[in-house]
Amino acid sequence: MKLGPKQTIMIMGAVLAGVVFFVIMFVYKPLWQQVGSKARKLQALKQKLDAAHRIFDNQECLEARGHLLKREEISLAIDEMTKAGKALNINFIMISPQEIIKPGDSRYPVLPIKMDLSSGYKELGLFFGALESGEKSIMTVRSFHIQPHPKRASEVKSQLITEIYMRGSEYGQE
Repeated sequence: MKLGPKQTIMIMGAVLAGVVFFVIMFVYKPLWQQVGSKARKLQALKQKLDAAHRIFDNQECLEARGHLLKREEISLAIDEMTKAGKALNINFIMISPQEIIKPGDSRYPVLPIKMDLSSGYKELGLFFGALESGEKSIMTVRSFHIQPHPKRASEVKSQLITEIYMRGSEYGQE
């Protein structure tokens, strides 16, 4: 049986289509899947790198923002904090410094200070701002809880934990 030119072209076209199908299914598709997998891994690594950059930038910002305290300067920072609060009519019910800790994601040890306060809403917000802009120390608010005052509607009772950043060399750092 002799094949004519049209039949030869049709057979060659079918063989070529089969080869293309084979290449796509058994070579190109697995490679494309590997590329997708590598792209997802790369994206995850980029996110981790961005998070590390944010932590690094935050620590550099921390160093530039204020004064890292020595142990003997703690009372000065607490005094600065209470003066700022008193100027805003914050009533300090309790101030309790805790043990100095070193959070795992920070280069610096921190001194947590638990406080119970009574104040107005506006005064409390201004007090938070005053803590951030302190001159004698670097202080942040780790957590807070606010509830309405049981007898005066314009006041709130607050429990908060602030952290004062300490100089690391005294605690085996730097």
